[in-house]
Amino acid sequence: MDGELKNFEELLKLMPEGWEQKARELGALTRSREIKNAKDLFPWG
Repeated sequence: MDGELKNFEELLKLMPEGWEQKARELGALTRSREIKNAKDLFPWG
């Protein structure tokens, strides 16, 4: 699990600036009662 978390953190470093806001704008978080942020959409988030 620690390896997966480290890989996830590395992945996040590669994401473009503003990706979380863009996920909201594009509707990825339209029904986000239990999803607090875009990172939660990843299985390791």
